[in-house]
Amino acid sequence: MRMGERRRSPFAAGRGPKSAPLVAALATNTAYGYFGFALVARALDVLHGAHRHIHTLAPPDLGTTGELPVLITTDRPESALSHWLVASGAPILAFFDAPENLVAHALFCDGETFAASLRRAAHGVACLSGCAQASALRVFEPGWRRAEVRELAAGVLDALGASSAHADEVTARVLAGEGLSARATVAEVLRRRHGGEALAQRAQRFSDAERALLRDFAAQYGPLLTGGATALDWPRALFVADPGEAGDRDVEMIGPPRHLVWGPYLHLPLGRWRADVQFEVEGNISGNVIEADVSELTTRSQLARCVARLPERGLFGLTLDFDNPSPDAPLEIRVRLMESAIEGRFGLRRVRLTPGGLEVGLEADFPGG
Repeated sequence: MRMGERRRSPFAAGRGPKSAPLVAALATNTAYGYFGFALVARALDVLHGAHRHIHTLAPPDLGTTGELPVLITTDRPESALSHWLVASGAPILAFFDAPENLVAHALFCDGETFAASLRRAAHGVACLSGCAQASALRVFEPGWRRAEVRELAAGVLDALGASSAHADEVTARVLAGEGLSARATVAEVLRRRHGGEALAQRAQRFSDAERALLRDFAAQYGPLLTGGATALDWPRALFVADPGEAGDRDVEMIGPPRHLVWGPYLHLPLGRWRADVQFEVEGNISGNVIEADVSELTTRSQLARCVARLPERGLFGLTLDFDNPSPDAPLEIRVRLMESAIEGRFGLRRVRLTPGGLEVGLEADFPGG
């Protein structure tokens, strides 16, 4: 192949009506993610002269597109869109930022509380994970922030089946009007455009407890974006313990029937899950019965329930198997004391979620082809 020659793009196989080439770009809701969208768009313009851009959460109505390539972008795809994209056979370019950056964006740019920011980040990750095992997926991870824009442009072109000889032209279009060198890094562009330095400085004001929770969250939810999650532990601090304390505090059982612990209102990918819930009990001499359940709060549907008698002391566990109907639904696990207690102390120790066959839409039908 001669320098600068365009070779046939593999995304010609992913087509909508009228045989228009189709490509998809996924991104976390961060500055890096949206920079990725812009880079793919400029690459398509260089390769094809123009493109049609559709930003959506649901499967789009492509209509009549002619020969222009169609770029589908999304930062929180509904399950139906994930199924549609996987079934389309189109290349999927994903610009996945570090989970802690999702939290920081929600906290400082959208004005959420720290706990709400974690929940919003979990929602985004759960939705984006629907394409994590697609064969046509190419992930550009957070490490690309340190690369030169030209290097990332070359990677995007490679994912589109095009020559890296176009990288200089793509870079020039992306950096037009920025006043930056052609050797600028992605991080430098983000600082110029989005005040990334100010955001980083504000992130330094996290308390030690918030930093620990953020590290825990990133370790648990990060692998979902690359299809590598085998299990994740929900942070106890995001639960609520009676009478309104953080979920990592023990509860005095003395009193009437009531909920002892509930939460954390996090999101999970669509599919089958098992929740292993572990408690510790002390001084439960007379014995008490608890009910545990898991519900999704969009429709307030109970997904699983069990009843068990607590031991007098020691560690105790129970299992809840359930089908999560949607990554958009916040999930709640509750433990309820079913009868009045005259003594005892109860503490939540761990809530571990294990996937049992996540659905990635491999059997979905794609309209067109």
